[in-house]
Amino acid sequence: MDNTKIAVVGVGNVGSAVAYGLVNQGLCKELILINRNKDKAQGLALDLCHSIDYMGRNMRVYAGDPSDCHDADIVMFCLGGYPKTPDRTLILTDSCNMVRPFVEQIMASGFKGHMIVLTNPVDAMTHYIHRLSGLPASHVIGTGTALDSARLRSYLSQMSGIDPRSIVAFSMGEHGDSQFIPWSKIYIAGKPLEILVKEYPDEYLKNAGDIDYTTLSEHLLGKVKNAGWEIAKYLGHTCYGVASAAIGIARSIIKDEYTMHVCSVHLDGEYGHHDVFISVPCIISAEGVHSIIELDLMEEDQQKFDASVATVKTSIAISNTL
Repeated sequence: MDNTKIAVVGVGNVGSAVAYGLVNQGLCKELILINRNKDKAQGLALDLCHSIDYMGRNMRVYAGDPSDCHDADIVMFCLGGYPKTPDRTLILTDSCNMVRPFVEQIMASGFKGHMIVLTNPVDAMTHYIHRLSGLPASHVIGTGTALDSARLRSYLSQMSGIDPRSIVAFSMGEHGDSQFIPWSKIYIAGKPLEILVKEYPDEYLKNAGDIDYTTLSEHLLGKVKNAGWEIAKYLGHTCYGVASAAIGIARSIIKDEYTMHVCSVHLDGEYGHHDVFISVPCIISAEGVHSIIELDLMEEDQQKFDASVATVKTSIAISNTL
């Protein structure tokens, strides 16, 4: 961990948030900032360098090139702006064109580490970067619905008053409109949500307003799907949530934590699907994707997952032509 080297490719709003988070948490000894506009990377590197003294650590932060990634442990792709339309497939061609030269140059440098993908549409882009890089599938991870799952736990926490760390809940599938929440797998303090709200509605729905359990699932899924657009309406973009999710994945790799994340990983028969990157619960360690957790989904949830896979594969088919 003392010699960990991370590269952030793309230092817009998201990449800058990732870089600051990595410095703030002291997760690496060396941080490279790579950007199409090198002046912007240089300016951010200087600003971060000047902040390190107040963080009680010593790190090297500098603007670099893809060739500097030859001995990096992790490369994090943050290229691309916030989507201006809910249809993420419309930005697929632009994202592929932005990412391709960086991946090719990074791999030409001799890079053999892990790649974490934040670029949207993240599932198709994770598949695309895996195909271009030739790295083992376990070494390429998309943030996927990691942020959506955190948003869900946040909403459940606000509703119930329970610490989100005591809530097990996640969204699966595409990071997009076809994602779904397996409601039978939600637990608050170890007890199924369905049982809790039926036994203690005044306690666990105390901040839910007029929402009752029969409409809770539709309400929360809508909030999770639209959270990004709501934030962008006020801020113009989102950055801190997805940056935190990506840093959490990086931390699990760097510290060999064997932590469960719900992120976009390669399926090879799990849940009945092959050759697709999509979000499922998995264990992340120094190996990258150590293992995929196969939940016993209800038939209705499996159908939703199958439909989500089909949506992602449509985008993958397009990316395969680029």
